[in-house]
Amino acid sequence: MKYLKIAGIVWGLAYFLFGAWSSFTLNSIDFWSSVTLLFCLFLLPFPIAIMGVWLPRAAGIALLGCILVNVGSVASVVIAQHALSFAGISGYGLFVAVWDIPHLLFGSGYIFLARVEKSNAAKAAAGA
Repeated sequence: MKYLKIAGIVWGLAYFLFGAWSSFTLNSIDFWSSVTLLFCLFLLPFPIAIMGVWLPRAAGIALLGCILVNVGSVASVVIAQHALSFAGISGYGLFVAVWDIPHLLFGSGYIFLARVEKSNAAKAAAGA
């Protein structure tokens, strides 16, 4: 189980570095949606993954919350740019799938880890 925490921190650091590098390309078009997406997609997962060492359930819920914010940010950009064609929606779906699947995997992994740790603690308390 500790490998999940280590992998989550490495993944969060990689996303953080990519997001920090990408922050130099922000422009004034859809600025707030871009900033929200930058924080929730790239910059927040690293501190959340570090928090997952001590509070895995809270970290998992926070990562799943980041997915919701990411989907809302990208949807607002698609709607604002009137890109409701098939190409716009398929590009939206591809973007969400590529960048948010690790959020989903690590978020659900942290929640599962919290359940296992709680179950093990309950068994240890019952056995003692």
